[in-house]
Amino acid sequence: FVFLVLWFPACLFVTTFGVILLQTVNEHRVYLSLVAVCGLAAYFVGGLANRLPIRVSDLLIGRHAGHAILVAVALFVMGVLTIQTRERNLAWQSELALWEQAANRKGTWRAHMNYGLALQGERRSQEALTAFERAVELGPYAFAHLNLGNAYAQNGRLEEGLTHLRHAVRLWPQAPEPHLFLAIWLAKSGENIKAEEEFKKAIEIRPEYLRAYDHLAGFYQVQGRLDDAIDILRKLREIDPSREHVEQDIQALQKRRLDMQKTHELSIERLFANAYANQRAGRRDQAISLYERLLENQPTHNQARFNLAYAYLHGTTQADWTRSATLFGLVFEADPNHTVALHHLATALWKLGKKDDAAMRDIQYLDVGRHQDLLARSRARVTASR
Repeated sequence: FVFLVLWFPACLFVTTFGVILLQTVNEHRVYLSLVAVCGLAAYFVGGLANRLPIRVSDLLIGRHAGHAILVAVALFVMGVLTIQTRERNLAWQSELALWEQAANRKGTWRAHMNYGLALQGERRSQEALTAFERAVELGPYAFAHLNLGNAYAQNGRLEEGLTHLRHAVRLWPQAPEPHLFLAIWLAKSGENIKAEEEFKKAIEIRPEYLRAYDHLAGFYQVQGRLDDAIDILRKLREIDPSREHVEQDIQALQKRRLDMQKTHELSIERLFANAYANQRAGRRDQAISLYERLLENQPTHNQARFNLAYAYLHGTTQADWTRSATLFGLVFEADPNHTVALHHLATALWKLGKKDDAAMRDIQYLDVGRHQDLLARSRARVTASR
């Protein structure tokens, strides 16, 4: 008897309030505890049956009549329980029905949050938003703010969504989920640097968080950072080799990267040819514009730098000559055998009035130069400067 009496509160504490949910009761988790209730009921009914006949007021109930009354009471209780069981089965027929009833009966923040998630599953976004707002009102919990922030963002209220997601991170910084969803919506808002930080934070907290790897790989693909996306997918493959699609995604990205490189190289070649044709035809401004655009896409294209520097050298302003000197310097730095760039660098410096630097470059060219006409020009400039 003592064992049965203690069994119910002990199991209830372990399965609900004390360890798992921190709530007094959660319906489907008390089944083990109810073993004690059934045992105690059997204990009392059996004891009562063995004590018949008994006197109730002044009426003597015989053994047979007493047993009949016990059976009638038992049938009544079973009938009531059957009706209640049917009602609970109707509530449990769907997640939406269950949490709707729980929320409407003075439910906790968790009930309203789960009701909102169920409504989201039914594409009833506005009602879900109301449920999430109620969950936040009932308790300052991270997951309540996380789901409300996510719902706001999905409904186009991005700033409000980010506010609640940041609050979820502050409430539970050691959980990866708030960081992940904050990263997803930061990326949607264009805050890519902060989004990448949050993605990495989620993975740092839980190194095997597969969902975070998936989203980070997708983020890198959108940014055009295919090498980074491939690296993330390779890590994902190491963590979970059973995911066959990951290898297919890696191969697809590698092919896409190769195609992009080929397309890029072809477009660079066309752009260079167009710029050079304009330069040869004397259309200096058009040539400069095309060369500058080319260097934005491929800053290390040395021939384009040389041609652009030469175009600026024939300009008429200090800005033109400064840009020319900078580019000729980059050409010679990248290729010390390109001595013509060294000579023209000296020319640009002479135009800028930097006589000492210009003379030094001409003297340097006299030691390494190979073109007789350029050597003669450098020698004449050095001699005139003395």
